[in-house]
Amino acid sequence: MLIAQLTDTHIKPKGRLAYHKVDTAVMLMAAVENIHQLPQSPDLVIITGDLVDQGSHEEYEHLIEILSSLKQPKLVVPGNHDDRAVMHRVFNDLLLKPAPGFWQFSYQAPHWPIRLIGLDTVDQGQSGGWLCNDRLAWLEAELEKDPHTPTLIMMHHPPFITGIGHMDDIGLRGREAFADIVRRFSKIELILCGHLHRNIRSTVGGRS
Repeated sequence: MLIAQLTDTHIKPKGRLAYHKVDTAVMLMAAVENIHQLPQSPDLVIITGDLVDQGSHEEYEHLIEILSSLKQPKLVVPGNHDDRAVMHRVFNDLLLKPAPGFWQFSYQAPHWPIRLIGLDTVDQGQSGGWLCNDRLAWLEAELEKDPHTPTLIMMHHPPFITGIGHMDDIGLRGREAFADIVRRFSKIELILCGHLHRNIRSTVGGRS
């Protein structure tokens, strides 16, 4: 199974730049074109948060327009720049759209060799993330339903200290409890995150 990950696309309304300098729409268009040019087409596209910059309906509509040429199924989780309620209103073509509340899901299509779990790390109104007791309990329960299935977890805030001071200041609360859960389930194969705007690899609870 081939999965393409996009993250922190920070799409603005048409004609506007992110941080008054970055044309995120053009950058996402280039990423989409790169996916089209891959010699083997991905089976799934995932986006690990901060889909748009201010959580507005207009921004999500712009994002959906840019992504429209990707015919693969899509799964997304929110980041601290997103708005869950608006996401529920505008996304109609996702492989899975959770019920209102925390944007979390556990899904495995019949032909997939791996289960996808999406975790909602958003702490509403804050830049940093939070895995509260309710979200951690949900994760543990989902993993216990089938502890033998290879699993990929996708989330926005990285569950580790990065060494980048200003990013660690808006890091993830609850990461220690998350690591304790991960440590107990050996079939967690990979944890994919966003938030940092750069490539960093680490281990959490013995998993990458």
